[in-house]
Amino acid sequence: MVNIFNIIFVLVIALSNQSFAQSATTLQNECDGKNIDSCLTLGLMYDSGKGVSQDKLKAEQLFKSMCDKGSARACLYLGELYENSKGSVNDALKASTFYKKACASKNLEACSNLGHMYLIGEGVHQDKSQAVYFFTKACDGKLSDGCTNLGLVYSNSGDFSKDKFKAVMFFNKACNLKSELGCKKHALLKTQDT
Repeated sequence: MVNIFNIIFVLVIALSNQSFAQSATTLQNECDGKNIDSCLTLGLMYDSGKGVSQDKLKAEQLFKSMCDKGSARACLYLGELYENSKGSVNDALKASTFYKKACASKNLEACSNLGHMYLIGEGVHQDKSQAVYFFTKACDGKLSDGCTNLGLVYSNSGDFSKDKFKAVMFFNKACNLKSELGCKKHALLKTQDT
């Protein structure tokens, strides 16, 4: 799942009073000096090809290095890289491994992404109970995607018990957390009651 905030972050950094090339050089120097945020931003630049030649393997190395040093955000980015890339770095099993690591460090987006992987059986054995567990962690932490995903699970269930009350409750919570989809789904389910 591509995170638009990551791309915006890269663009803001790269455009703030420096050219892309100067930004990349500055970030590399700061990264060499062990600045985690600079390493992550540089990794995002390599991942997207913004300001540098796209190089998924360099992005992977930067994210892995920072993840190994305890950065939950780096583990999230590494999971996203493995899940969303084409070619040699695409690996759903590795994506789930790094989402688990990031989620264990309380990165809510990673928890939601991992829940999605369990829901569809990508990189892990399909397990809707595990999907609900990880979506709940994300929702309890006030991540709107986690709440929206719980609403979807309870409103569209196949093997899972359909529960309109829970679906409405989670869509409402997602809406309160500014999820457009959560608001639309909440309104739709509420109109079906009338």
